[in-house]
Amino acid sequence: MSNPSNSSSSTDSGLRMAGQTPPNPFLFDAGDVQILVNYKEKPLVGMICSQALLHASPVLKKFIFPPWKVAPPFLPLPKPETESTESPRARRSTLAVISTSSQAPFATIDCTEDDGEAVLVLLNIIHLKHRLVPKRLQFSILIQVAVLCEKYMCVYLVQPWLSTWTDNLKFRTKYPMAEQVLYTHWVFGQEEEFETVAKSILLEVKTNKDGQLLNKYGWLWSEPFPPGIAENIFRIRKETIESLLAIPHAMVSKYEKTNDNLCQLGDVTGEDNACDGTSWGSLTRGMQIAGLWPIKPVDESYLSVDEIASAIESIHIYYFHTHHGCGKSNFYQEVGGALRRIENPVMDSHKIHMARQRALMEFDDRGQS
Repeated sequence: MSNPSNSSSSTDSGLRMAGQTPPNPFLFDAGDVQILVNYKEKPLVGMICSQALLHASPVLKKFIFPPWKVAPPFLPLPKPETESTESPRARRSTLAVISTSSQAPFATIDCTEDDGEAVLVLLNIIHLKHRLVPKRLQFSILIQVAVLCEKYMCVYLVQPWLSTWTDNLKFRTKYPMAEQVLYTHWVFGQEEEFETVAKSILLEVKTNKDGQLLNKYGWLWSEPFPPGIAENIFRIRKETIESLLAIPHAMVSKYEKTNDNLCQLGDVTGEDNACDGTSWGSLTRGMQIAGLWPIKPVDESYLSVDEIASAIESIHIYYFHTHHGCGKSNFYQEVGGALRRIENPVMDSHKIHMARQRALMEFDDRGQS
């Protein structure tokens, strides 16, 4: 079966080639609320059903019925049939006049700042036009649908489509904008996936000299991303890098703090000097090759946790001939311990929000909302 969004695009193109204007997809049956949107780089005015919106979103409900406004008086109903002498056709005409007594819209909602394609996806769901809801969404549209679900507090609307919309998001984390993948999981209450992506990002994220977060490709983080996550990842990254850099720095400090030889196995005069010189030279040269020498403040370490851990693991320390007992030859064990102690970047506020989102969708799935 073809994707409805693709067939819609081809129909629009065909109409343009024929010199006709494509139909306005924002004109819905029983529309009594005007909506202003930007759709495919064009401003459009649509008509949507207020009754459908009332049950779809508490935010949109307040747009239509502002709580600070006094409701207008009800229009008089037609007389009961027993009291009316009008014909059935005349009575139907009376009802039509009452329901369309004014040509002006009942209300106007300005959605020009929202993504038009994402707005259309939600409106088709709200108006039960499920045949027009795409089975799959491009990531650029999915992220905007997530933004609208959060903005208008209506995540339960998309629950039937989430499994197919998000089933390939794990592959998106290998590309730029993984932080936006994190946002979709946060909005849709997918806590396990959120934690997996957050931990992956923590290991890969870099910084620049201005203290801004960069993804593993060196791009600046792009909104939207969950509140608090950038600050938390920045903090944990800094603490982890401090722990990692302390590993080789501690060995450097041992040599710098004394003028005595550290080698304890020199049986021949001069062996201890040669041993210390070999180990010191291989240590500092290894750090230099790894980009960790001369020693810099942690704020000037712009590499990712993964890159710094790999750099430290690449250092190999040599000793004089058979003096293997003079010290460690690498830092594998210490690096592994530092990585295992990394704090979980998922905050309690994230868990509470995602639990609430899941509860909303589970409640709606039971048919009780």
